[in-house]
Amino acid sequence: MSNFLRIDFKKDVWPKSWLTAVTIGVGALTLWVISLLTIGFSLPLFALAMVTICLAVFFQPSAGLAVMILGTMWFERWFTLQSIVLGDQTYKLYPLDIVMFATVAGFVFHQAFGKQKRALTLGRIDAWIIAFIVACTGYAFISISNASVDASLAISAFKNYAFYAFLFWLVQVTVQNREDLILAMRTFLVGGIGILFFVLVGFARGEGLWTEYTPLSTEGVRLLAFPHAFYLCLALVISLVLLVYRLRPERASLFIMWGQLVGVIGSLMRHLWGSLLAVAIILWFVLPRVAKQYLLKFFAKNAAVIAMLVVTIGFIVTVFPLSDLSLNIRDITSPLYSRARSLANSAADSSARWRIFAWRAAQESFVANPLFGIGYGQELSIDFETYQRVIPIRDLHNSYLVLLVQMGLLGAIVFVGILWQAAKAFWRAWHGKGLLWPYQLAFASAWLVFLLASVWQPYFETNLTGIFFWILLGLLMASFRLDE
Repeated sequence: MSNFLRIDFKKDVWPKSWLTAVTIGVGALTLWVISLLTIGFSLPLFALAMVTICLAVFFQPSAGLAVMILGTMWFERWFTLQSIVLGDQTYKLYPLDIVMFATVAGFVFHQAFGKQKRALTLGRIDAWIIAFIVACTGYAFISISNASVDASLAISAFKNYAFYAFLFWLVQVTVQNREDLILAMRTFLVGGIGILFFVLVGFARGEGLWTEYTPLSTEGVRLLAFPHAFYLCLALVISLVLLVYRLRPERASLFIMWGQLVGVIGSLMRHLWGSLLAVAIILWFVLPRVAKQYLLKFFAKNAAVIAMLVVTIGFIVTVFPLSDLSLNIRDITSPLYSRARSLANSAADSSARWRIFAWRAAQESFVANPLFGIGYGQELSIDFETYQRVIPIRDLHNSYLVLLVQMGLLGAIVFVGILWQAAKAFWRAWHGKGLLWPYQLAFASAWLVFLLASVWQPYFETNLTGIFFWILLGLLMASFRLDE
């Protein structure tokens, strides 16, 4: 495989101006998040951080995508969902939105007055995305005009579906050549490495940072927050594909990937376990024979080490059952066993039972309004065992079902059109296997993790996960375009 595609973290392979802008942007964001978590929201500090980040990406707009990816992967809800607080009023203009606007403004300015012009070529998938945005806009206007609808929920649905879809074209404008594509890939890898800090913090504290926002339906505590675990899954599958194509150093990848896998397991997110396993199985059928052989050898080298570690832990727990180390190991393994066991006994899991009742209610709602759906901002009444519960449609824990209930077959057909165009482009790339095929497979695998995980959680309904649908799709289509 060409050394040109090899992922390297040496200083001389990072464009200086790009790296400077990303460092300033992420650095300012880091300092602001620390101040937010220690002294609370301060408008002057928020304004100072946003002005600094906006200036950095305005003068170097190609760095905007990296700032958004790293900001979301590391600081999740504090970057994507932190509102502006003015007295008793809150305004849902998030740091993510501000960075998006600054990046777009930077590209427009440089396109008008700069020397290097950037091209944006539209194709069939763009037409489907435009149709989806138009449909979402229509649903938003109709929903808001309905007095019985919660306008804030309707606007939120429109924003998550339509507004962040513009990230697709922002990626297209950012990625103009193979060097830009490699920078985007490196950004995901750096983001995954940075999350290892949160894994270590989780082990040190006995509980992961910000895990209180996603409580468990079973006993135990998470060692890593759900969003961080999802981001690690993206980095993991990307690293795996690059590894089997010899585009990453083996020893470094071994240490990092095992640490990331521990983080995903420690998050206790069962749907992420299943999504990772499903993608790994699919990759096994897609990879060529040489890559499969290398993958088998790679994991065979580590099987003995892992086996010895498991045997050692079992010996310690058995021989010294009351030692502090044994008790700590039990505190970690007991929730894992409980979560894994619940997969085989969904009747005993309140989360699984709740989904069954909620999805049945959603099915009834869809049957009553199959063509156009019920619109945004609506609520659903669920008869859950012995009591009735009213929830927003977006809390159904199945993004595809939420889309179907809200927008009916009309919205679903348009959305499937986007997926179909991406699938056709991937099929052509699979049979063509150009120079960028390893990158295409890596981005497609990460995108597939998102698509599979969305069956069990509201990934589209919150921006801290939903933006990666459009970012990864944009990177995937950009890689196809560059190979052509």
